[in-house]
Amino acid sequence: MELQTFLLLVLLLIVQYSYCANNKLKSCQAKLKRLQNDYNVLKVAGQCTCNCEGIQGLPGPTGPQGPQGPPGPTGPQLPTTCPHDFINSTEFGSCYKLFTVEPLSWIDALSHCQSMGANLATIESDEEQNFLKEQIQQKNNLKYFWIGLNNLHGYWSWSTMPGQENEPLGKDNYHSWNVDEGQPENNNQHCAEMDAAKSGRNYRWHDDHCMYKHTYICEMKLK
Repeated sequence: MELQTFLLLVLLLIVQYSYCANNKLKSCQAKLKRLQNDYNVLKVAGQCTCNCEGIQGLPGPTGPQGPQGPPGPTGPQLPTTCPHDFINSTEFGSCYKLFTVEPLSWIDALSHCQSMGANLATIESDEEQNFLKEQIQQKNNLKYFWIGLNNLHGYWSWSTMPGQENEPLGKDNYHSWNVDEGQPENNNQHCAEMDAAKSGRNYRWHDDHCMYKHTYICEMKLK
């Protein structure tokens, strides 16, 4: 029975009770008794229902924890030796290769490095910066070389291998930005290069448009 019917029955019960109390008629009292019986039946049997659609109940208890899933894939394995055409540096635990014949955009340069199991170079000290600068100077002093530093995630970070997280370049991390020329400029130039296009830049880092084609340095970490 709908809620409206139940409420109407209660209302009739109240009105009939008041009327019978004032008049004390036997027929009235019999009708009152029938109404009371109907009310009790509905109350006990729980037959009064309402339309509760759309009313969200409380969440039930949390179920048992499911079984543990299989282990994830193994990360990339670092090599123990350098390929024959890479420069081996035991000081930095890496192999390097300068690509000078066919300049590429930053993205294409990164893809080429990673296709060999390497990455665009990560420079973490003055010693490593100077080492790479010496290698460049042996390649006829080319002016621009892409490195792995980029701002494609909204902050400057070094490129990583697929599946690895990018960590922001913090204030305490090494950098060689050309601060004399206000680098980095934090504009729409989101990729970093070693730059010697002007006198005095000395291959310090400059931001540049990622689609520009430059020569680049790949680095392969060793175990």
